[in-house]
Amino acid sequence: MVDFKLEKVEMFKSRNLRKIVVAGLAVSCALAGTTASAQIKKVKGIYVNRIVLNDNDFGGCAIRVSSDQAGANVMSPADLGLDTNKCSNNFLTFDCNGSAEDGSGNLVSNKTIANAKLTAAQLAYVTRESLFMSIDQSVDVNGSCWVRQFTIRKDP
Repeated sequence: MVDFKLEKVEMFKSRNLRKIVVAGLAVSCALAGTTASAQIKKVKGIYVNRIVLNDNDFGGCAIRVSSDQAGANVMSPADLGLDTNKCSNNFLTFDCNGSAEDGSGNLVSNKTIANAKLTAAQLAYVTRESLFMSIDQSVDVNGSCWVRQFTIRKDP
């Protein structure tokens, strides 16, 4: 835990100034958290319907999901509550090519982890187990939003 000890710093001797600084930090943290969390959509109780491997599209590997084990009810980005301007096709990418960037141009994906997600998706597809995913709408790879976290859930 960080201990700021504001009273030892000359410029923070005034109580009012300390209150203003602390309030400003709290507001800044709240705004930063709101922006980040608005871009991350968490979905659960979905199933892998299709797996796509492609050299040029979908970041190299992607999945399409459905709301049922049989795979009959394919879910669109709108069905998942995603922004259809950012997630414009029915596939979610793991970015096996490792080329996904955030809005600032920073690489956000790791090929090794992406391929582990793909392997887990193949397992979920074969066993028909449900998924929990965190989908990052701020990272778009050829119209597919990026799966930040992928968890297979054992159905009761």
